[in-house]
Amino acid sequence: MNSNIRIEFDDDSYEFYMKILTLDSQEYVHGPMMPAFSNGFPVRIRQNFYCTLSLALGDANRCLEAQNGKGILFPALMLAFTAIDLMAKIESGSSEVKGDSIGSRFDRFVEKYDRLKKYNANLLENSNNTSQRKGLLWQLRNAILHSFSTYIKFNYDNKQGNSSSFSGSVALVQEGPDIAYNGSQYYLNIKSFVNDALKTIPDMRENLLRITSEKRRNNIKDVIKNYGIISIGHSIV
Repeated sequence: MNSNIRIEFDDDSYEFYMKILTLDSQEYVHGPMMPAFSNGFPVRIRQNFYCTLSLALGDANRCLEAQNGKGILFPALMLAFTAIDLMAKIESGSSEVKGDSIGSRFDRFVEKYDRLKKYNANLLENSNNTSQRKGLLWQLRNAILHSFSTYIKFNYDNKQGNSSSFSGSVALVQEGPDIAYNGSQYYLNIKSFVNDALKTIPDMRENLLRITSEKRRNNIKDVIKNYGIISIGHSIV
């Protein structure tokens, strides 16, 4: 299969792709009929396309509801962070990181939206370094996605040549305040975090609808085409 083929919908307008972002995890849109072969015979397939963001965060909520409410926490947190990564990518209008970094793009996004910003505690409050990479969410994202852990070890020399550091685990809880710190450990309410990530989708969509630049709209539309929709299930004719 040619991986460069992209599904084109009958409506290819920017507004259509903004509607994709309104779908919940159970809703989908039909793609056009596509030719294919089944057991050597030509058929036509109509694919069902879901909003990747809603599907990921909907699955995260289902993880939290599993085991009679005890939840499956690590997969839920991983899904939440991958969704936030994708939201940042969509809003930037690019999957490239030329002259930038994924971390900077991630940090700009979570700092822009208050629902996420409240979780992004500054791990190095006494540092004079102006880097945005001090936030809790980026460090926790790396720990959970790359090490399957909530342990964070973060250090660097600031501009004055002084060493700054933070190390410790982030406790995942399902009740209580959204984010808390006891002087040595952070506590993240994962249920609140997943729900706030889900509520950030319509907030982002409202900002995207305000964009007037045709070039930026086309770039955002391309990112949604490539990453923001996922085909699950189909009908064969």
